[in-house]
Amino acid sequence: DSDLTVQVSQMMHKYEILKKNIRDVINKYNSFVKEHKSFNEQYTGFIEWIGAVTDDLGQFGEIVGDLKILQERRNNIEELEELRTNESIKYDTIIEQGEKLYSHTSPDGKDFIRQQLKQLRKKWDNLTEEIQSNATKIDLCLQQFSDFTTSQEQLTKWLKDIEKHMQQHTELKPSIQEKKAQLQNHRIVHQEVTSHNSLVETVCTKAQELVDQTHDKTLNVYIESIRALF
Repeated sequence: DSDLTVQVSQMMHKYEILKKNIRDVINKYNSFVKEHKSFNEQYTGFIEWIGAVTDDLGQFGEIVGDLKILQERRNNIEELEELRTNESIKYDTIIEQGEKLYSHTSPDGKDFIRQQLKQLRKKWDNLTEEIQSNATKIDLCLQQFSDFTTSQEQLTKWLKDIEKHMQQHTELKPSIQEKKAQLQNHRIVHQEVTSHNSLVETVCTKAQELVDQTHDKTLNVYIESIRALF
């Protein structure tokens, strides 16, 4: 009886060890399943987020001939860049999550996860490049607007000065001396007009650059009117 008792006790001990080992294995694989599930959910959600941001970027990156709208879109792109920077921690975490799955995943499963991570990296890099590209494109157009506005203001001021000067010297003069002085003034004005030909060409060129960039044909009317006036 004592031997039987010992054997039963040993069997019970082995049974308890076996139960514990099985429970540990079950818990371990449950943990693996949770890790895979968590990775897939995080991965899918992040891919969808990149897609949504890319869609917004496509809208904000469109060039138009309205300076105010362009400035708003530049601000929108800057906000997207800040958002992308803030999400970079999440991106790194998902990459790390995926790489941790390799140790307890089958060879086929590893290849699938590698493809997922490769796609995620590609989409992330593309998003980064597109944000930078669109920001540069908008900045270039804004700079063209600024250059055009500066040249336009210079030309407008000069035209007003010339108009004022012409009005002062178009009155009929009674004496020959006064008429000679008036003629001399007209020659000076003519030289002044000729010397500003480059300014007119600069304004028209910058306006044409904006037309080419924004595809806004309304500036063509401005170019034609400036040339006609000059």
